[in-house]
Amino acid sequence: MENKLELSDGIERSRDRIKKNGEVFTPFEIIEQMAQNCPEEDWKDPSKTFLDPTCGNGQILCYILQRRLASGVSPKDAISTLFGIELMKDNVKMTRKRLRDILNTSEYDDILEHNIVCSDIFMWDISKWCPRKERLVMKHKKTSLGGTNKVF
Repeated sequence: MENKLELSDGIERSRDRIKKNGEVFTPFEIIEQMAQNCPEEDWKDPSKTFLDPTCGNGQILCYILQRRLASGVSPKDAISTLFGIELMKDNVKMTRKRLRDILNTSEYDDILEHNIVCSDIFMWDISKWCPRKERLVMKHKKTSLGGTNKVF
């Protein structure tokens, strides 16, 4: 997949902010490695739901959206089954903007407002917001070398 995800999001992040909030953004290469662990049929299935519980500026969600669209999932189904939670309001706004830019329309803004939220993952009631039945959570597992390499 072509790397259309690298971007400077224009959000100023001080050392204090990074330290306080643990803002670490997943490089594109790591996202690709994580995605390899997801079966191809999941990318194509319009009923599968993807959740990034700490979505930051939307790097992983943008990858998922692009991959699902490239796999033939309709824009409405792809965005309707994509969920993200982020602690920082400016990151939420950036994530929504990036997803909207990929879709190249504001037609799905109501869905983006509902599915990409500003909250603490530990305080948010996911069961009332994101369907559990088909939810796929992309998250990282720290390796002994400090990197990330798995989706589970």
